[in-house]
Order: sequence, then structure tokens, then C-alpha cells
Amino acid sequence: MIYTIASSTDVICLNAAGDSAIGYSTWGKANVSLNGNLAIQSNNNFSDGSTGFNTGLYIQGGTTTNPIGFAFQLSTGDSTTSTNSVVMGTISSSDLKFMCGNSSKMTISAATGRVGIGTSSPLYGLHVMTTATVTIDGGGSGVAYFKVSGGLVSTAGPLSSVAVGITCSGALVASTGCYVWSDERLKKDWAELSDDVSDSMLNVKPMLYRYKTDPDSASLQVGYSAQSLLSAGIPHGITFHKSDGLAVEDPETDMKDISYSVDYGKMTCLLHKLFVSRSRLMN
Repeated sequence: MIYTIASSTDVICLNAAGDSAIGYSTWGKANVSLNGNLAIQSNNNFSDGSTGFNTGLYIQGGTTTNPIGFAFQLSTGDSTTSTNSVVMGTISSSDLKFMCGNSSKMTISAATGRVGIGTSSPLYGLHVMTTATVTIDGGGSGVAYFKVSGGLVSTAGPLSSVAVGITCSGALVASTGCYVWSDERLKKDWAELSDDVSDSMLNVKPMLYRYKTDPDSASLQVGYSAQSLLSAGIPHGITFHKSDGLAVEDPETDMKDISYSVDYGKMTCLLHKLFVSRSRLMN
């Protein structure tokens, strides 16, 4: 035993098995058990021998052939971090998970950087699988904008894609509305829709449906099939999104890992075109 000078209280106890208890009179379950505070101060880099490793505290677990490394670094600025920063995360190519109640609740994907809440395989920048209430500027007088780099962009065409700001598996509710930029000063390459669109719209039917994840007792919803719009030659009302793991069911219209969405705001423009075209024929 090692004692303090002033008393015979155990400071460090070592048993025959090599376990140590610091501040305890009994042994802990770990190799080192501490009852008290732990302070670590370092003005240089701790290295586990790997190339480019740079951190003050490193924890490693898992197998020796494929270990998982977790590291902390506090920095006042160097080549790897910004000034006065705290860096925490996995050194190995492993997801970073946050737990509550001994189960994973939030995941940051090592491969994509996506954040998943309620899912360990996020498909979007922020993928929430649980019920979520989001308040932005609650009670204020400002305006909330959901933007991607360069603004919200939507390009018509069968091979275009749209960066997703928000993805909801349920309803998206707003008290005043959701808005898309319509200012002519922000757009270019204006061109009138062909009259052929009107004839194509006559081949599209609104349908009733349920999602495959819905029970048979769920109410039927009304809408369009994105694939039917493509088959009719109307890609104008469709946006395309990356959706990992989505298989091809119809080779004529489907693309692997790409999901389709019908933009009902654009469908209003197509129906307007149809209405104007039919009105001219009647007159």
C-alpha cells in the first residue's frame, strides 16, 4: 500500500492480480478504478504510432486487427484544427453514436457525415425517424429560410436532382405557408411550355394509394405516380433524390438508389397549361 504522510488512508492499492484502486479501499471492476477527479494536461501530441495521429487523449477498443479509436483534442490553433477549438470523435473509420438508456439514439455516419436520429443508417444530411417538432424564430418577427448552397434549386428534367433541405415521412405543417423563390430577377433561360404537355397531361390519372409501410386499415391518399408522369413524357413535375438501397422494380422508369417525388406546385402550372389549351379549343 502507498499512504499519505498525514494519514494511513490508502492512496494507491495494488493487488496480486495487478488491479489498482485509487481513492478506494476496495477493488473496482476495471484495471484502474478512481474515486475522485482526474486532470490531464498536455502541451504536446500523444501518438499511438499511426501516421498523422495528433491528439491529447486516445481511447482504443475492439479487436487488435480492426481497433476502434476515439480521441479528444483541445487546441488553441494548429494545422489540423481552427483556433481555440475542442475536437472529439472517432479516429478510425467508425460511426459516432450517442446513447441514452443503453441504446443508440443518434448516429453520425463516418462514410457520409450524415446525422441520423432514430436511425443508424441516415439517408440525408439530417434524417429524423422519430416524431419531431421544430420551431424556428418562435414568437419573433423574422422569416425562416431552408437553404442549400447557392439557394434552393430545382431543375426540371428526368436526370436532374434536388438537394434536400427537409425530408418528412409524415406531414409538414406550417401556419402561413411554404414558399419557393419566384422573383424573375433570380432566374434565367425562360421558355414557354410546349402545347404537347397538354396532350400528355390527358394521359395521367390521379390515383388513390397507401404507402407500403401503412397498415391496410390506413385511409387511402390521393396523388400521382411519379413513374406514370415519366411514362407520359412529363418530367417537369418530378424531382429526384438520392435514396440509398432503393431497388429497381421497373427498368423502364426506375433508377437504382434514386427516389422520385411529385412536385404538386409544378403540377399546378401543368394543369394551368392544360386549362388554357382546352379553353382555346372550345373558343
